Amino acid sequence: MTGERKGKWKSCIARIVKTSVRDAALVAMIVHYGFKPNEVLGLRREDVDWRAGTITVRKRRLPLRQNLKLLKGLQAGESTWVFEGRKKRSMSSRQLQLITKRWVGKSPGELRREFARDFVANGGSLLSLKEKLGHTHISSTARLLE
Repeated sequence: MTGERKGKWKSCIARIVKTSVRDAALVAMIVHYGFKPNEVLGLRREDVDWRAGTITVRKRRLPLRQNLKLLKGLQAGESTWVFEGRKKRSMSSRQLQLITKRWVGKSPGELRREFARDFVANGGSLLSLKEKLGHTHISSTARLLE
């Protein structure tokens, strides 16, 4: 990712965190990892290992990026979910869509595609991107770039 792209997301997330740590963490999870909405919303507290500095999503163990330390603020309470919605359940995909539209004017899917395009544009291979996105087939990854 170029310095310009990193700066855009860094300042965007810094602006969001002033109002909502939760919303900033949601946006950051998608723009920095390219997670699918259901991967972000399905995160359980046990998926974040603060000692090891990792986050595990669908058997992919990834380093916890420095700016995602803001997730720690969401660890209070007894919820199973990192992003809890109503009735002690995971937040809904509709809530996530409203949050990303509000803060960055894009859907979670659009942010995921932007992550993929930026990754490839900055020298990442299609095969590496496939692994990062958790795709089984390279054709799924290629479609995301169209």
